[in-house]
Amino acid sequence: MAPGAPHESGRSWTAAEIADRLGVTKREVNRRARLEDWPHDGGGERKRRLYRAGDLPEEVRVRLEPARAAAAVGGDEESGAAPPFDEAALAARWAGLASRQRERAEEQAVLIDAA
Repeated sequence: MAPGAPHESGRSWTAAEIADRLGVTKREVNRRARLEDWPHDGGGERKRRLYRAGDLPEEVRVRLEPARAAAAVGGDEESGAAPPFDEAALAARWAGLASRQRERAEEQAVLIDAA
């Protein structure tokens, strides 16, 4: 089955796709899936696992669907638009990062600015 292909209980997602939507690493998704024993399809020669949307935890499912994700964080549910920029929330999140995470974010910002 191809990544993101429909399945009888809805769309299936790879760990990389879930990570992208959640803003975490693929490794973190795989770790959580293993710890929480998420049901999956696949394996195959590349050992790619596909997670059916209907089998994922509710907080993950909400963030995978753009309209529901926008509503969950205060955005516009119909258009899927994100909520307005919240500088205080961003500052709080930044303060909660480990020093290595902040360094990596700054390195990425330099690359983005250079592009």
